Amino acid sequence: MPISDPIRLRYDERPLRGFLIHLGVYVLVVLGLIAFNLVNNPTKLWSLWVLAGWGIGIAAHGGVIWMKAHPGQHHWFAEKRTCGFAVHAFVYVAVILLLFVVDLVASPSTWWIYWVV
Repeated sequence: MPISDPIRLRYDERPLRGFLIHLGVYVLVVLGLIAFNLVNNPTKLWSLWVLAGWGIGIAAHGGVIWMKAHPGQHHWFAEKRTCGFAVHAFVYVAVILLLFVVDLVASPSTWWIYWVV
């Protein structure tokens, strides 16, 4: 199967525009939460968990946009259902791993991660 040339997405196209809006809101909200966290409680940096959790969604959204821009290079994601499953599986595993780290850091004596998985 020949590798096709990447598709050039314009900023006014819906998929890329949606991702850029998502990324912009992410940056603004996370910066605001970090500022709020540092002003009110600088000893506990809870805003980093928001940065990591929402970053998983941004990474998945960016990955889908990248796969749409390079359609011939990922023949196993050619079918929409396969691509959707792969993205959701990535997000699920990434969130579970993040929650496992949160569990280890926040409450190492209590294993509440069992209820999430």
